[in-house]
Amino acid sequence: MVAMRPGEAKGSLVPDVAVSRAEYADVYQLAAVLACALFDLRVSAFLIPHVDQRRRMLPQIVSLAYLQPALADGVLWCTGDRTAAAAWLCHSPGQPHQPDPQVQAALSQVTGRWYPRLQRFDELLAEAHAPFLEIPHDFLGVLGVYPDLQRQRAGTALLAAYHRHLDSIGRPAYLQAVQLELIGFFQRFGYVETGHIITLPNHATVHPMWREPQPAP
Repeated sequence: MVAMRPGEAKGSLVPDVAVSRAEYADVYQLAAVLACALFDLRVSAFLIPHVDQRRRMLPQIVSLAYLQPALADGVLWCTGDRTAAAAWLCHSPGQPHQPDPQVQAALSQVTGRWYPRLQRFDELLAEAHAPFLEIPHDFLGVLGVYPDLQRQRAGTALLAAYHRHLDSIGRPAYLQAVQLELIGFFQRFGYVETGHIITLPNHATVHPMWREPQPAP
């Protein structure tokens, strides 16, 4: 999921914002930051409709579903001030797209009666991702910027830094835009819509996008 305000990418796609790889010690703070960024999304409202419960549960959901898996099997990037982060997973052909039972058990404990919604959402995301599972690529699980600091190009910096790495090794990327307004933002980085749009019962939409590695300028 991606939580930023549209328009952030205006100007250079290589902004002067310091970014680095995060560590396990950063997870608590980054989970809180991303939970704030994701809170008002319609997708988040579908997953946890109760506002107070959503506020309480989201940091744990972000940590369990995105940040810890990225540190274990991918890459977690953040800005120097820890107010924005991007969690990537590395996918290889033949790798099963099945939820980790321990993670699912923890999510079930955290979310209680809302857990079936998380399960269904994951199933829909997996269906959209399925056509690309035989292609080696990296998957952007979540990208977010603390709300008061959005449109200051932190998200652009995080994407640009990791795209440089992907382009250098000729590796594609996949993501799921959870705001229609962000499609144009990602298109500036070379992403194209896959054509598989996910529509949730509250009419929130998710737009999977694919990026081929870009040649050096």
